Amino acid sequence: MLLAVLKENEIRYLKGRTLCRLATASKDAEPHVTPVIYAMEGEDVIVAVDYGEKKLKNLRENPKVSLVADEYRPNRAVMIQGECEILERGKEYLRL
Repeated sequence: MLLAVLKENEIRYLKGRTLCRLATASKDAEPHVTPVIYAMEGEDVIVAVDYGEKKLKNLRENPKVSLVADEYRPNRAVMIQGECEILERGKEYLRL
């Protein structure tokens, strides 16, 4: 669930990149930021996370996330805040 609807130029920007930083937080609100590779599926951002990673533990405890894709030159960025959905099986998981 996104807190704001992405604009068309933001979607284009995100589709033109593959690396971003994903911020998660534990149930105790301890922040954790990691670089991740992502793909766009419409307005959804898809990130693969391995089992045993701290970010997955955080996402299970607290689904709120923030994601930033940016570049230094030209100075541009898109930030998304919302809640994640963890897919581990089923049709949607297999499709992605």
